[in-house]
Amino acid sequence: MKKLFFFVAVATLTAGTMVSCGKSSKGKMDADWTIDSMTDKSTSTSGSGVTTTETTEYANGTKTTTYVSGGNTTKETATVNDAKWSIKKDGTWERTISYTEVDTTTIGGTNLIVTTNTTTIDKGNWDFLTGVGEFKKNERVSFSTLNSETTVKTTQNINSTTSTDKYTNTYLEGENTETYVISESKKKSLSLTYTGASSSTNASGNNSTTTKETLDRSFTLSSN
Repeated sequence: MKKLFFFVAVATLTAGTMVSCGKSSKGKMDADWTIDSMTDKSTSTSGSGVTTTETTEYANGTKTTTYVSGGNTTKETATVNDAKWSIKKDGTWERTISYTEVDTTTIGGTNLIVTTNTTTIDKGNWDFLTGVGEFKKNERVSFSTLNSETTVKTTQNINSTTSTDKYTNTYLEGENTETYVISESKKKSLSLTYTGASSSTNASGNNSTTTKETLDRSFTLSSN
């Protein structure tokens, strides 16, 4: 008798679950913003119970990425060169984040220094969402990415070699979209928060495993 195996995947996603207290307008959003701080934290719990967390923070000119998995912690730091977000009243936006990482390795008594400059430019459209549930009109904003370009320039001191790689992605309207809750909106300050959660269940015969993921992201912006 043949054994039958069934695969079942169930996923749910919620975004912007925090209560807003920062109703905005296109006039308030319209500015060339400086990204003063950003936090991006993703947590994944596997079916076996192992939790992995990756946290990236931009603050005071430093990018810090911390990985925690199975009791082990790894931390990487980089220098932020540029972090800005231009949001226009006509419904377009452009965000630039650039940072530099320096890694030093000693080989046979000689220091190999590798410097990596990474610049990511995202562009797209944005608009407010209508009021629904606990949210009022203009308390949430949707950013749709249409184009994303990342340039990675790597230089090493030995032989002074340099290489440049470029990665470009294009998306249809609404294909790559994030919805943020506006937690604060003033003339010269803007705070955005995104919260997402998903779970997937794989079932084979009498066995099933569930993987859960959460994503929390926030931006604090200022303008002159």
